[in-house]
Amino acid sequence: MPPGADDRQGRDNTFDAYSEPLVAAIPMTYPAAMPAQDDAYPQAYIDSCRTRVDDQLDAFRKLAVATRKTGAKVPAVLQAFEAFETAFFNNMVIVLDAYFVNRARAIEKKDGNPLHEVRVLAASLMRNDEKLMADGTAPLDPESSVLKYELGNTIRIDEAAFRQLYEAFFTDLEKKFTG
Repeated sequence: MPPGADDRQGRDNTFDAYSEPLVAAIPMTYPAAMPAQDDAYPQAYIDSCRTRVDDQLDAFRKLAVATRKTGAKVPAVLQAFEAFETAFFNNMVIVLDAYFVNRARAIEKKDGNPLHEVRVLAASLMRNDEKLMADGTAPLDPESSVLKYELGNTIRIDEAAFRQLYEAFFTDLEKKFTG
């Protein structure tokens, strides 16, 4: 249906809640490629990954603003956006893990730190129907973790939770893996 045309219920389908493009300037290439080593990452690579995540968070924020403007008029839009938010941020956890998938577990440690938490969350999202599963090598202690998930909990990450995990992840990563 072309923009401005009426749908079957006589509503105009033109989207005008946000005048700027939602994803105008997300770069498709970044300056640093993933290094082969597993015990240290160049700061340029870490910065490049952080920029990628920041770009995706900015795009999400713009979409959130536009959706909330439209959702005030169309409640189904808000419901769809809430479902999208969970899927988006659950997938962003997998992205965080994938950027640094070669990190050495001996340096990462298995003490419930943010690096270990992201590894366990990503594995659970991919292999356990979005329910937190046990890590065979070390349990994730809910009390010392960032998001406080317990075994068997359904993983539903929203923007606020992801931002908290993302900051803790990069802080821990830069402490342990820069070199």
